[in-house]
Amino acid sequence: MFWGGFGLKGITDLAEVSTKLDSSGYIDILKTALLPKSNQIAGRGWKFQQDNASIHTSKETRTFFEKKKMRVLDWPSKSPDLNPMENLWGDLARTVYKNGKQYDTKKRPHYCNTSRLEFNKLGNHH
Repeated sequence: MFWGGFGLKGITDLAEVSTKLDSSGYIDILKTALLPKSNQIAGRGWKFQQDNASIHTSKETRTFFEKKKMRVLDWPSKSPDLNPMENLWGDLARTVYKNGKQYDTKKRPHYCNTSRLEFNKLGNHH
């Protein structure tokens, strides 16, 4: 599983999520994958958009947003059809698995590298 993001001017790094994600792990991803590039990909005064998964709305995550002075866009719950990131995930899946491509779970690094490469390519086209 992966976490990624995009803004008007580019994309974040694609972060691999190897375990079930909790609020603490989510915050770690935001610290390493989003915050270092946020101004570069979204400009100054950006707002963060996410769905309403429990790790996104937990007290720990909300406190993190407040400490970092991150503005979060209000978003309706259970509305993946409105979430632009879901469209990007769909594009990534179609690209990674095009022509019936399958990946051996024993060769996970190859799958992860392919996913990162294709995510970066998609970021240049969106």
